[in-house]
Amino acid sequence: MRLHLSVVMAVFACAFLVGLVLPVIAQDESKSEKIQQLFKEGRDLFYEGKIQAAIEKFNEVLSLKPTWKDAMQLRDEATWAVFVDIMRSDPELRYILIRILAALEEAPKIKEPSKTVITKALDDLRSNDVRTKFLAVNEVVTHIGQYVIPYCVRYLADRQDDDYRVEVIAMLCRMRRDATLPVICILDSSDSFLRQNSCGILANLADLRALGALKDRYEDPNEDEHVKEAAKEALENLLVTFNEMRRAEGGAELKSINELGPAKSLYWGLALKYYYDDIAFVTNSYEDWLYWYWYEDEQDIDKKLKFHKVMRIEYNERLAEENCFRALNLDKDYADGWSLLLRVYYQELNEVQSALEMALELRAKGEVSEDTANAFAKAREINEKCHTICYAGGEVLLLKALAEALAERNSLVAVSCIEALRDMKVGAERLPLLISPQPVSSERTSTLPPPPPDPTKAVGYPLVNALDFPDKRVRYAAAEALVFINPTEQFFGAEKVIPTLQDAVTESAVRVVLIIASDQIVANRIASRVASIGCMPVVEKKGRDGLNRARMFPPQDAIVVSTELPDMKAFEIIDALRDDMRTKEVPIIVMTPEPRLREVQRLYADRADSIITENEEEVSLRDKLHSLFELPKARIDAPSRAREMARRAAIALANVDLSNKNFDVYKAIPSLIEVLKRGSTAPGETRRLDWDPVRIPAMQALGRMGDNASSALQILAEIFANKDNKVPVRAAAADAIGDIVKPTENMPTSCREALAEGLNDPALEVQKAAAKALGKADLKGGDRFGIFKAQRVHKNQP
Repeated sequence: MRLHLSVVMAVFACAFLVGLVLPVIAQDESKSEKIQQLFKEGRDLFYEGKIQAAIEKFNEVLSLKPTWKDAMQLRDEATWAVFVDIMRSDPELRYILIRILAALEEAPKIKEPSKTVITKALDDLRSNDVRTKFLAVNEVVTHIGQYVIPYCVRYLADRQDDDYRVEVIAMLCRMRRDATLPVICILDSSDSFLRQNSCGILANLADLRALGALKDRYEDPNEDEHVKEAAKEALENLLVTFNEMRRAEGGAELKSINELGPAKSLYWGLALKYYYDDIAFVTNSYEDWLYWYWYEDEQDIDKKLKFHKVMRIEYNERLAEENCFRALNLDKDYADGWSLLLRVYYQELNEVQSALEMALELRAKGEVSEDTANAFAKAREINEKCHTICYAGGEVLLLKALAEALAERNSLVAVSCIEALRDMKVGAERLPLLISPQPVSSERTSTLPPPPPDPTKAVGYPLVNALDFPDKRVRYAAAEALVFINPTEQFFGAEKVIPTLQDAVTESAVRVVLIIASDQIVANRIASRVASIGCMPVVEKKGRDGLNRARMFPPQDAIVVSTELPDMKAFEIIDALRDDMRTKEVPIIVMTPEPRLREVQRLYADRADSIITENEEEVSLRDKLHSLFELPKARIDAPSRAREMARRAAIALANVDLSNKNFDVYKAIPSLIEVLKRGSTAPGETRRLDWDPVRIPAMQALGRMGDNASSALQILAEIFANKDNKVPVRAAAADAIGDIVKPTENMPTSCREALAEGLNDPALEVQKAAAKALGKADLKGGDRFGIFKAQRVHKNQP
C-alpha cells in the first residue's frame, strides 16, 4: 500500500539521517550524551535498590548543568512515570530530580517565523547534503514548529514526488505532539490522498488527541477505502498508547479498536479533557496559542490550513467547542454533546470575565498593560454570544447541563445554567412535585397511601438539588431562580428557598481557601482550622482537580498545595497557577509533613508565599493566612462579592409572590432588618463599601409585607432621619414605612415625627416620599393639621 510504504520509508529515512549526522556534530553533543548515560545508570541503580549510588549518579548529572534540551530529552526518553517513581521514593532524590527538571523552564517559546525562513528550511530539506538536510529538520523542530505545516500540505498531496513527500512526512513525525492538531485538521480535506497521508503521520505520532478524528474516518461509510485502511492502522497503533493510559488509571485494557466506542463519544471524551483544561492534553511550546482549522474554499493550497491566534484563557474552550461540534455533526441529537457544549460556552464566558476582572485590578496596580486589559474586554464582548446562544439550548438541555455541572462541582457553570433557567422561567411542571396521595380504592385492603414520587426522576430535579450544593453561590442562585419561576404547586425542597435567601441577604465578606491534599485526614484537619478562623475551605484530592478548580472557579483568596499528591508535584501546580492570568496573583501556601519541612523550605523558598506543616496549629495558620491577605497582590474584592450576592437575594425577597404557599417570606423579616443595620461598611471589614444597593431592595421587601413587618418601623425611621444617608436610601425608607402602616393605618409617633421633619428636607425626592408615607397613615385631625400648618404654602408673615 502506497501510504504505508511512504510512512515506513519516512521513519527509516529520519533515523538514517540522524545516524549519519551524529558524527558531524558529536563534539557539540558529547556533554549531552554523557548526561543521558549518567541518568540511565542512575535509573538502573535506583531500580536495583541501590539508592545511595543512584543519588551519586544523579548528582553527577546535576553537576554537568543540563540545558533545557537535555532535561526535555531525559523526560521524554525516561518517561514521566519513571521520574514520578524516583521522586516518590526518597527526599534527596526528589530534590535532585526537581532541580534537573527546573531547566525546562528555560526552554524558549517558538515565535512566528517569516515565510522566507520557512521556505528556506523546506528547500534545504531537498538538499543532497546530509548535514544541510539534518539542520533543516532541526530548524523546523526547534524554531519553526507548527508554522511550517501549512506549507507542507502541497507536498503531502503530491502523488508524483514520492521521495520529497517521504522527507516531509519524516520531518513532521519528528515534530511529535506539535504536529498533531494541524495534521488532524488536514483530515477535513476533500483530497483522499492527503487524508491518507495524514492518517499515516498520526499513526506515528501516536497522540490520543487524534482518536476521534481517526475513528471518524474509519467509520464514515463514504470514506475512501485506502483512507479507511490507513485510519485503521493508525487506530491500532494508538490503541497501544490508550491501553498504557488505561493501565496507569487502573482500567482494563481494550482488545480491539471497536471497543474504543463510536467516533462521537471519542470526540466528546476529548472535548471533556479540553473543558477540564487537562494539562496532558492542553500543551503549548509557542509564544502564541494557535487554534488550527481547515478552510476548503481557499484556492491557494498553502493557505487551506489556517490558524487563529487566541488568548491562552480561550484556547482550551475553542478546542472543546470544536470537538463538541464534530460529535454533534455525527449525531444531531447527541444529548451528552449538547450538554457539554453549553457548559463549555458558560465556562468560557466565566473564565474570560474573571480574567478581565483580574486584568483590571492588575492594571490599576500598573502590573498589566492597557492593551492586555483591552484585549480581555474585547474578548468579553465577543464571548457574550456564549451567554446568549445557550438560551436556545432549551430547558431540558440546560437542566442536564446543570446536573453535570453540579456533578463536576463546577460552581460558576452551575450558576450560569441556573440563571438561564431563571430568565427562561423554566416550566414549574418540570420540578419534582409533592403529589397528594390519591384516595384509596374501596377494593384495596391496604390503608397505606401510595409512596411519594422519587424526586430524582424529575427533569427539573437538578434545580432543587442545587439548594443543597456545598458552594453557597450555587445555593443562592437556585433559591433566587425558584422565586422568579414561582411554582405554585408544592415541590420538593421548597422549604429551603427562603432560609437560603436569608443566608444570602446577610452575606458578609468571606475569604475562600482552596486546599489541594490527597490525605483525607490531613485535608479535613486543615479545612476545619480554616473554617474556624472565618474562611470558607474548598477541598480537592488530586493535583489536576485542584488546578482545574483553581482555574474554573476563581476567585480563590489563597491556595494550599500539598507536597504529597499522587498525580502532580506541588511545583508543577504552582508554576501553572503563576502562568495563568486568573490565578497568578493568588497567594500560595505549600503544605508538607513535619519531617520534610526543612527540605521543602529549601525547595520552595522562591515559589511559595508561605509554608505550613500538615498539623499546623490554628493560631499559626490564622496568622499566616491573614498576613497573606494583607499582601498587595491579594484580592481585595471579597466584600464586593458578598455585597453582590446579598443584593440579588434582597431583590429576590422583594419579588416573592406573597400568595405562594411554597415561600414563607415573612420568616425573612429578621434577616432583612439585620441588613438595614449595616450602613456602608461590612462586618469585619475596615474598607468602606457602599451597602446601599442591598439596603434599598431589603426595604422594598419589608414594605411589601405590610404590617407583618411592623418590627422594622423603628430602624426605618432612624434611617430616614439620618441625613448622612443618601437621598435614594432615605426615600426608600419612607416608602417602606408607608407600605408597612398602610394596612392598619397606624403609624408610630417616632415615624410620624421623622417623616414630618423630612418635609423640610432640601431634597424634593425626600419630601415627596415623606408626604406619601404620611398619607398612607390614619393621621388624627390634630396631627394632620400640625403637619399642614408647619408646611403651609403661603404663610402670613413678613
